[in-house]
Amino acid sequence: MGDIQITATMKRATGMAQPLTARGHQVGIIAWDTPANRARLQKECPNAEPIWLPRGLHGFQESRMKIARMRAWRPDVVYVCAFSSHNWIMRISLPDHCRVIIEHSERFSAIPGTRKRHLWELLLEYVSVLGADGLLCASRYLTNLYARHARAMGRSHLPVHYFPYAYGSEAPPDPARVTTLRQQTTGKKTVLYMGTLMPNYGIFDILHATANLLRKRQDFRLVVLGHGDAARQARTLVERLGLGGVVEFYGYVPDKDLPMWFLLADVFLAPLNNTVQDLARCPSKVYMYLPFRKPIVTCPIGDPHDLLGEDGFYYPAGDVNGMSQAMERALDASTTWKPAHVDPQKHNWSYRTDEFLAWLDTIGIKSISSPAGKQ
Repeated sequence: MGDIQITATMKRATGMAQPLTARGHQVGIIAWDTPANRARLQKECPNAEPIWLPRGLHGFQESRMKIARMRAWRPDVVYVCAFSSHNWIMRISLPDHCRVIIEHSERFSAIPGTRKRHLWELLLEYVSVLGADGLLCASRYLTNLYARHARAMGRSHLPVHYFPYAYGSEAPPDPARVTTLRQQTTGKKTVLYMGTLMPNYGIFDILHATANLLRKRQDFRLVVLGHGDAARQARTLVERLGLGGVVEFYGYVPDKDLPMWFLLADVFLAPLNNTVQDLARCPSKVYMYLPFRKPIVTCPIGDPHDLLGEDGFYYPAGDVNGMSQAMERALDASTTWKPAHVDPQKHNWSYRTDEFLAWLDTIGIKSISSPAGKQ
């Protein structure tokens, strides 16, 4: 549900659609009819069949329309990329032959909010257990959580599988443009942060860590990609900390331009908090950074630590001084560092698609002619 510019869960559908069609399967994607969605589907999975919905429908109204479209399309497998009132898709809603796979990529009940919101999100967690033929969880935390939920709901045999995100095959960046941007850095190394500009995602900690590091060295700049509610506060903090010539904000950057920025970067930042929200979330951006083989600064908790192992440049969650020290180590190592632990080829969407098909086989869904990626 939503627009690809702000709804990351849809990237699972567009990322796996083309590999599925290449393996002989028919794929349909239900998506909001927006310019960004049309461009993304045409570019990344032109062989998938788009099933467009008007934008702005109320939650359950949108779910009813999706169910009607699926009953007409008659897929063998429905992949629900995010379970919500907009995606209230369950086994009982569809023809008997159809199998429903529900993905969880965050624990929304752990996000601070009203008690009413918390109870609603908790209800969704348990209802998804009852409504699915299998669950795919994008983090180890969620895999363990939903296995417990399944046992509590009397569905201990429900298949619950760990299935993290991956990176796509974006077109290579224009070398001339990368060269021009490198020349503009005046010899400084680039530390890159990409994400929503919100306090709990770490933007303020990043700026304070940058100010600490600037007291020791001036051979770097910080590039910030993304927007969010704290964007104005972040710019104000940059001025207050005297970072005007060091930090550069570029706002939302289209996916087609990301490889250029990733190639330009010398160090990636992926901050975390030691909270249920961050432990449960799949580190999707870390997977996007992997093929560029640059140092990644993050925290030694959750899935990023499991993924990167000895390849990570770690600092204690919430420790601004520790972050600046990890940034310094990463900058020092960036010219010669090579990953020793992670094989990026095992974390692209083609590889994930093979894992998905193998998993379907293990749970008894052996032949699928029309798997539908659902957002």
